[in-house]
Amino acid sequence: MKVYIDLEHLKSLANNMDKEVLKLIRENFDIYYCFDEKDIKKEKRQKIQKIENWQKNLSEGRKNKSIQYNIKVPLFGNDLLSNSQDYLQSIFLTTNTDIPNGILSCVPGKELVTLRNLLIEGKCVPAKFYYTRPEDNSAIKTWDIVTRNISPCTDIIINDRYLFAQSHIEYENNAYKLIEELSRKSIGQCLNIVIITRDCFYMKEKNREKNKYEYKKYPILIDTIIQNLREKINLITDKEVNITIVAQKEESHEQIHDRAIFTNYKLFISGDSLKYYKEIRDKETKTNKIDFISNGLWFGVCSLFDDEHNKIAKRFLQDLQILIDNLKKIDNSHIIKPKCIHGDKKSNFLVF
Repeated sequence: MKVYIDLEHLKSLANNMDKEVLKLIRENFDIYYCFDEKDIKKEKRQKIQKIENWQKNLSEGRKNKSIQYNIKVPLFGNDLLSNSQDYLQSIFLTTNTDIPNGILSCVPGKELVTLRNLLIEGKCVPAKFYYTRPEDNSAIKTWDIVTRNISPCTDIIINDRYLFAQSHIEYENNAYKLIEELSRKSIGQCLNIVIITRDCFYMKEKNREKNKYEYKKYPILIDTIIQNLREKINLITDKEVNITIVAQKEESHEQIHDRAIFTNYKLFISGDSLKYYKEIRDKETKTNKIDFISNGLWFGVCSLFDDEHNKIAKRFLQDLQILIDNLKKIDNSHIIKPKCIHGDKKSNFLVF
């Protein structure tokens, strides 16, 4: 991962020796200084000493990570697609004013807060797995795992074939609530949300005539889902949101089974479908409560500052792109109706 640093932010960073943040930069970042090395010598002696001390702490154990000077900060226009995806996963400790809200950046003095967005539970670890079945379900209550680990983003990409395989009433506590939490640090950003799922699901219902239970097929209400998500995310980000649903047919043989969520700086993976909750009526208190209903055992959070995790995330995106390319051919052939790809068809990491 790359971090761009100008002189003002470097002077601010040099005042702090946060152990976990120093480890993060030292072992995981190519450092791109946006000034000439000679400019440091123009500062006051005390500032020079602090900067030299800070840089000394980063000099060993860098694992082949580079340090460069006189690097120009990339310009971001309205169309982020014109920028390299590497930029959309970089950190900008610079004074540029055109950096999107979904990309990690800050004003001088806020560097540690910004960089800590990449840490997991305050530690410089590449990943953490949560056991999702403790007795009191405290670790996973109301998407708390996601809330504690989100970072700003421009894109949210969810792959779960069974995300909407339940009554639409339960979307409020599952798909909708999950995406709301993923969006909370991207205020002011026009988010691109892509969901890869199935176009239908089955529910076990009793056939009164035959007096036995049978599975009944239900299509997912794509237009309704898009509209509801648009309204909810707009309220959070205060910006229009682009939503795309890739609804695969039952007979598709290219479906990716892994339940995963990609954002610019984090990858979330789940051992079970991301349908974790159900609202249940408590007979004793006569109130509704939200119960954890997943049969999965774990939920993982990976920070993409780690090169290996980032490679896996990019391979995941490549596999999704292959799936989307094949579905585009089907959509364009007009053989199958309705089409598989719905909505705005916008993403900085996938091509529609």
